[in-house]
Amino acid sequence: MGDRMKTMPAAPPPSRLHVPRGRWLSAFLAAIMLVLVAVAPIAASSEAMAPACAGANLRTGPSTSAAVKTSLGLASTVTVSGTVGGTSWGTTCPTWKSGSSWFTVTHVNGQPVSSLYGVALLYAATGVLTASTATTASAAQAPTAPPPPSPTPTPTPTPTSSTTSPTATPTAQSGSLYVPACSGANLRTSASTAGTIKVKLGLANAVTVSETVTGSSWSTTCPTTKAASTWYRVTHVNGQSVSVLYGVTALFAATGVLAPSTAPAQAPAPTVPPTAPPSSAPTAAPAAPTAVPTSVPPPLPTATPAAPAPTTAPAPVASPVSPASLASAGGSLLVPACDGVNLRTSASTSATARVKLGLNNTVAVSGTVAGASWNASCPTTRSGSGWYVITQVNGQSVSSLYGVSALYAATGVLATPTSSSSSGVTTLGVSTMFYGRGYGHGVGMSQYGARGRALAGQTAAEILARYYAGTTIGTISLETQIRVLLLDNFVPTGSAPLTIFGRGGTWTIGGIDLEFPADARLRVFPPTSTTGWRALVESAAGAVLFDGPAAADFQVIPATSATTIQLFSKPSTNDLYRGRLRVLISGSTLDVVNLVPLEAYLRGVVPSEMPTSWPVEARIAQTIVARGYAAYHLVSGGTFDVYDDTRSQVYLGVRREHPDADAVIAATAGQVVKSGNAIANTMFSSTAGGWTENNENVFVSSTGARLAGVVGYLRGASDRDPSGVSYDAAAPFATWQTKAYPVAQLSGYFAADSRTNVGTIVALDLRNRGVSGRLISVTLIGSTGTKTVSGSVFVAVFNASRPSADPMLRGTLLDVAPIP
Repeated sequence: MGDRMKTMPAAPPPSRLHVPRGRWLSAFLAAIMLVLVAVAPIAASSEAMAPACAGANLRTGPSTSAAVKTSLGLASTVTVSGTVGGTSWGTTCPTWKSGSSWFTVTHVNGQPVSSLYGVALLYAATGVLTASTATTASAAQAPTAPPPPSPTPTPTPTPTSSTTSPTATPTAQSGSLYVPACSGANLRTSASTAGTIKVKLGLANAVTVSETVTGSSWSTTCPTTKAASTWYRVTHVNGQSVSVLYGVTALFAATGVLAPSTAPAQAPAPTVPPTAPPSSAPTAAPAAPTAVPTSVPPPLPTATPAAPAPTTAPAPVASPVSPASLASAGGSLLVPACDGVNLRTSASTSATARVKLGLNNTVAVSGTVAGASWNASCPTTRSGSGWYVITQVNGQSVSSLYGVSALYAATGVLATPTSSSSSGVTTLGVSTMFYGRGYGHGVGMSQYGARGRALAGQTAAEILARYYAGTTIGTISLETQIRVLLLDNFVPTGSAPLTIFGRGGTWTIGGIDLEFPADARLRVFPPTSTTGWRALVESAAGAVLFDGPAAADFQVIPATSATTIQLFSKPSTNDLYRGRLRVLISGSTLDVVNLVPLEAYLRGVVPSEMPTSWPVEARIAQTIVARGYAAYHLVSGGTFDVYDDTRSQVYLGVRREHPDADAVIAATAGQVVKSGNAIANTMFSSTAGGWTENNENVFVSSTGARLAGVVGYLRGASDRDPSGVSYDAAAPFATWQTKAYPVAQLSGYFAADSRTNVGTIVALDLRNRGVSGRLISVTLIGSTGTKTVSGSVFVAVFNASRPSADPMLRGTLLDVAPIP
């Protein structure tokens, strides 16, 4: 570890603010308060408040004639600074009241109205807001759900200057939780831009900062241009210590690329728990990797929902209707009993029909009245003279949509929404919670299922026969080699070149007639204005052993059986490998590929994919599956065969090797699963949730269209014991659930991606499922239309948008009610 240790800069002494004391100060403050009382609004201190009903208006002045800048949903919060007198108002929100006092609103969902709407204050009638659960205005400053769309255009924000300017030095308090200010924020091994980058943070990550230190100067454009020489000392990433993750006591981030998090710092939750073994092959949700991802995919594209003009169809939803609030007022949320239901201007069949409802619409009903007789065949023949009083369509008031206080529907043509997705389209209520089973794609072997089967007395052969129907055990050559991609499009710099060490014995570089000692270091520098790519080899003591041009394609080769190669530039402590490293230079980037015998490769895979404490029959099955999966993916062309992560199967090299795993690998040498004479594509995932799935139902297009051919040995089937208990019942994610999300918040998550943006979500069609119940596709039904995406896209968009501390969707075997 000596070569990894860096000297940490001393922390600057904390600054202290001297506050003068004395009676003159009290007198001065009292005088100031008298002046403020004379000019301030009626109420005194700031307070967090919430809408008393959906659709509460915030206006530009204390008057009902002032412009409405936004209508609040039930999930919103506002910060009120006081009250003022204004014009008279009357409201039925949530019950009838009237007055002439108005709240002055400074923040919406924790964001200043000045930045949101370009005005210093907004105003709300005092009858339409109520006390929030937040206790102080400062508590309301953390953003929750985005504010609802403004019915009037908002001012264009003033562009931020792009010139570099000095920044104030942020001072972190011990244990503070921070998040990246932009995607790709670097964590380095020292407080210097020359420090090795050990991880690049995505927007969903969080870090714990212990202090601020002074280091080398830096400049950044993340998220705006700034420069300084202060650095945050980072002790944890996603709740896990950097000493465990990266083998260092701390990492460092420029103060400009992190921002304080709104989540509590004392209990940072990992984005992925380390308990479940990783899954293999393409998967909708990787099964619990043991280390923080070194890079996170870029944010999904966002799209702002357009505001369509009102038509005969229901208009866009401004705020979702709350069944709970409706019930308290004697009302309810209903849906059409058939397609084409009429809403009329009065309780009569001769009254004008203002809108025809489709099956995906919802209405808010405030009560029933007697009216003219009606006859309907929707959905069956019936008659009567009772009519529903409709106040909202798709969560938006009929007064704003159609200019009337209410519309009317015959009581026979509306019905209660379904509560489960199994029987039809699921209309969302006041909040939605997702329930699920399993973790990963569910095709082929379930790792936790194999464990449960082994504990039940099944042999490895029986386990494999169950998960890969109709297959047999065969063998491949023990001389088989595999190529593993370790670094992809790595960009070396003069201060952070590609760095490789030879450990445990001597080593060479292909094309260079020299043998280098153990612990010698190779650095590969990018071209400069006067030189091309350069290779520099130095001894552990710093003596130059070679300094010359680097070939575009060369290999680092162990010279003895004891030699291993450390790829120090890989942002992980698991950076030590058997076999050769091939370096491929292209343009300004390079790839590094590990060329290694397949049996040696398995030594870094099997204990990474399944704990060595598990039953031996499960580990034998995992070993044969891992060998076969790798052999199936060998290709004759290209530069590599497999990735070293869950895109293929997890390979962590020498540092993850274990004698118990080595023994199983040796005992099963060369064994693979075969379908006929061909090696089977032995896909596997962490937890099947009681039922595996057909391959063609999982690997589909982004809209859920089946693309893959049927693979006879990858058939979905029950993964439960004779009593009906799932073999993976002991898995951490055998069953799971999310938090409950208000419709407005859930709609915001899915509106962040153009593929799932349907405005305010009214309902979900979750009926297109595979044999296991996994979602093949999901249709989102909302205020701006409908969109259909694959189950994996639905899961990915939700996971990318939700707060990182919230539970994620673990796979596509999910519903809006618990799954048996």
